[in-house]
Amino acid sequence: MFAALFTVPGGNNQETGIPILLHRKLFSWFLICDVVSLLTASTSMLLFLTILTGSYGPVDLRQNLPAQLMIAILLLTISIVMMIFAFSFALTIMLPKKWQGLPVIIAYLGLPIPLLPYWWMLPLAFDVYRLKFRSIIS
Repeated sequence: MFAALFTVPGGNNQETGIPILLHRKLFSWFLICDVVSLLTASTSMLLFLTILTGSYGPVDLRQNLPAQLMIAILLLTISIVMMIFAFSFALTIMLPKKWQGLPVIIAYLGLPIPLLPYWWMLPLAFDVYRLKFRSIIS
């Protein structure tokens, strides 16, 4: 993700260093997805490190820790989805017209992969929701 900002699709102008495809709309989408992916991945890693190194009391273990874990996993999933989109936009920019459908196929095939953990975490999500709102009501 981070290296993609320095090795942009289409390369850079040798005299100015500015990306050649800077004014194309897909290039802007590539940059947006790449930056969002970098920021959400970094934030999720910081949350995972906070969870790993923090000391938690009994109340934190039941309420705050699962919520933090779910937020970190959500941010990591957003990062992976944005990385798939950035890859697809870069392919769309670089491939000739007859191969333009390939990035769309790659994006559709790649999107279910980061969403699989949410199916497995559904019981945890319901428990966290129930614990959070039961403590607020009572």
